[in-house]
Amino acid sequence: MLSVSVPRLAANDPAGQGRRSLGPGPAAPARRRSRVAVYLADVAGLRYREISDLTGIPVGTLKSCLHRGRGRLRGALTAGPPARAAR
Repeated sequence: MLSVSVPRLAANDPAGQGRRSLGPGPAAPARRRSRVAVYLADVAGLRYREISDLTGIPVGTLKSCLHRGRGRLRGALTAGPPARAAR
């Protein structure tokens, strides 16, 4: 059995329990949830119920987070390298 230590994600904790913020705005906690969900599902190989138990995210919300997170990851991977500023 894989042992993973994940902090509980709370809606009332926009800065991630004092950790580095993902950026300004109200979407930062959602991006963090999506990133954690994608990592646990696709890298660690956990099932929806296991991720839900670890993070406290309901399974339905977790599936939405995975969909959004995978879409962002796909976009980032297919966008290519960022353009360089002209000198």
